[in-house]
Amino acid sequence: MNIPHTLRALVLSTAVALLVGCSSKEERMQSSLVKAADYVRNSDWDKANVEIRNVLQIDPKNAQAYFISGQVADGKREFQRAYGSYLKAIELKPDHLEAKVGLARIYLLAGEIEKSDKSVAEVLAVDAKNLGARTIQAALMARRNDVPGAIAQAKALIAEQAAAPVEASMLLAGLYTSQGKTAEALAVIESALKGDPKNPSLMQVAAQIAGSSTDSAMFQKAVAYLRQSAEQSPKNIDLWNAWALHHTRHNELDLAESVLRASVKAEPEDSQRQLVLLDFLSSRRGRDVAEKEFLAAIADKPKDTVLRFGLVNLYRASDRASDARRVLQDIIDLDKLAPASMVARDQLAADWLSQGKVAQARTLVAEVLAANPRDGAALLLRGRMLLADGKANDAIIDLRAAAKDQPGSPEVVSLLAAAHRKAGEPQLAREVLSDAVKFKPDNAELRLLLAADMADAKEYQAAHNEIDSALKSAPQNLRAYDFKAQLALVQKDMAGAEKTFVSLKNQYPQNPVGFLKLGRLYADQKKYDAALKEYDAAVSLAPSSPEPVLWGIGVLIAQRRFDEANARIDAMTQREPKNVMPYQLRGEVAVARADLPQAESAYRKMIAFAPTVPAGYLSLARVKASQNDISAAVNVLEEGEKAIPADLSIPATRAEWLSRVGRQDDAIALYEELVKRAPEEDSYANNLAYLLTQFKGDKASLERALTLTQRFKESSNPSYLDSLGWTHYKLAQYAEAVPVLERALQQAPDAPLLQLHLGLALHKNGEAERSRELLKKALDSKITSPEHDEAKLLIAQK
Repeated sequence: MNIPHTLRALVLSTAVALLVGCSSKEERMQSSLVKAADYVRNSDWDKANVEIRNVLQIDPKNAQAYFISGQVADGKREFQRAYGSYLKAIELKPDHLEAKVGLARIYLLAGEIEKSDKSVAEVLAVDAKNLGARTIQAALMARRNDVPGAIAQAKALIAEQAAAPVEASMLLAGLYTSQGKTAEALAVIESALKGDPKNPSLMQVAAQIAGSSTDSAMFQKAVAYLRQSAEQSPKNIDLWNAWALHHTRHNELDLAESVLRASVKAEPEDSQRQLVLLDFLSSRRGRDVAEKEFLAAIADKPKDTVLRFGLVNLYRASDRASDARRVLQDIIDLDKLAPASMVARDQLAADWLSQGKVAQARTLVAEVLAANPRDGAALLLRGRMLLADGKANDAIIDLRAAAKDQPGSPEVVSLLAAAHRKAGEPQLAREVLSDAVKFKPDNAELRLLLAADMADAKEYQAAHNEIDSALKSAPQNLRAYDFKAQLALVQKDMAGAEKTFVSLKNQYPQNPVGFLKLGRLYADQKKYDAALKEYDAAVSLAPSSPEPVLWGIGVLIAQRRFDEANARIDAMTQREPKNVMPYQLRGEVAVARADLPQAESAYRKMIAFAPTVPAGYLSLARVKASQNDISAAVNVLEEGEKAIPADLSIPATRAEWLSRVGRQDDAIALYEELVKRAPEEDSYANNLAYLLTQFKGDKASLERALTLTQRFKESSNPSYLDSLGWTHYKLAQYAEAVPVLERALQQAPDAPLLQLHLGLALHKNGEAERSRELLKKALDSKITSPEHDEAKLLIAQK
């Protein structure tokens, strides 16, 4: 067959192009893999990730790329992701031995010894001299308490190699360190550094070992290693952080701060570095200092949402919830469709929901789900709201979707199980909990949820077994100890509860928590001397902790051993002369022994000692009020307001007392001022609305009350719902009042006032029979209310 010359040329040029293209792709992939491996060696995880993404764009089934991705995740301690990557590499290339070694390491870290053993055995069956597998084999020996065998194997592995292998060297150093052989451990690492002088992991381990010594020369050696590793790999934030932490642990705060500032300077666009610096400033220099730096950093990078979220966390830690919400709203306003904006909406919605402001939360969640119907956080929040509304089946749909996004999340699992119970499906609730425990067998919180479900079903032995498994996974989980003791008490097993807390105390003899919990148990059983003994032991372990002192004094007050209580307070004063608490405690002891002049003197001294602490004024005012001297109590509170103008608890207490003594106009004026100062505080709005409806009642006052209570439309707080419903009632809006008051009564079905209000509203709405039923229940409870006589007349009507 004759092929025309031009066609032959075309075929040839196409084939060449294809070959060149294929060759080019292979070369690019190989180049990226080599670079990625090099970045992994230098702990430059971000750059390694970029190269791996490049490879997977060309070849989504490249096993080596998934292996290196596993190494990156492993290095960043993202073990779940590392596990997935190693598994994928093995799936694509079943004979990928190094991926199996990586998987064995993940199993070892997770405590899955048998699975780790199996992976190691598979590697060694193919390559009996595989260094990584034999290193993990040595680590497994140590995990099984065969430390001599582990040391011997690690030494043999190092001796076999021309250059000391990194992982075997770090393992041997760790084994020596656990035996207190610091010098030998450091010698091992320094020997490995001769063969790999720029390895950041080795330098970091060397610094840790040297830094654990009290010798000044060793301390300086640690600093040198840390500096060298950070300066050699400036893009690795972990190395800078380790260097700063070393100085922080030795209280060299100026040096720690200078290291963190150098870290920021090395990578000025890395917001995480700035966050580390700002967190350091918050904890070590004060939140005011941190706030100024946050605001300056945000002014310099106004579109950096990472910094803004950091500021949100600072405000939350400072109990400045309204400021945190303001910053979240700023993030939303920066770019309403950006991913960060959706995260901010989720956080803001969760915040509103925690305060019972369901309408605001619902709006934000709807915005997120309109943009991304699979947003896990938003689905979780909507599921929570649906569950609160009694719509269990709808909640289940959302929570199951959220569970796919957050598998094994204790919060999601707990809510999903609760939704199944509310839907009348207890067996499905148990299945959800059991499946979660199977998915994450080492998660103590999941096991405790399952144990709670078993305890509710009176399956006490099964519950005990789950709690014991939780404690095996997390031996310091205090909730597990509490639960175990409570389970024993439910079964009237006092000795078992005592044994649980004795076990906690013996296992952690330097931690006061076990002593405190055992003391509380004894106090509840009125074994006061035994309780005091435990509290005293806790004081000796944590002399600056207030709980053991307070609980001990509480025990003495309960027995009217006032002189002994005062002796303990005097001892506390000597230990902590700058602590205001002894002044308050002296006042409380005096109140307990009915010595009000002495109580007044103690609180006066407290105010003189700490004039900006609200508790002094509030306590003194209570003493005055208990003597029926409300005028003097109000004067004390006014004195406190002048001394602490930013505090709201004192004027709120004054408003409440003004109302009690019939000074309603003064109380209303003060609540109006509080609402202006704290417009998001529901209790002030609620109390003001109550006074306006009950003691004013004119149309303008009622409309003002309605404006104040409209915010409670979707609240789950029965008192707030009652305020809104009752305001509708007072405005003769009976059709609007009834459903709101119905919801209030659903939340608190035995509340006489709610029964009374709903009964009156139902009568006005034409539902006489149900009205009489509720009104009779309310009056049978001997409720006192301005509407009492009206209710009585309505019941008598036929």
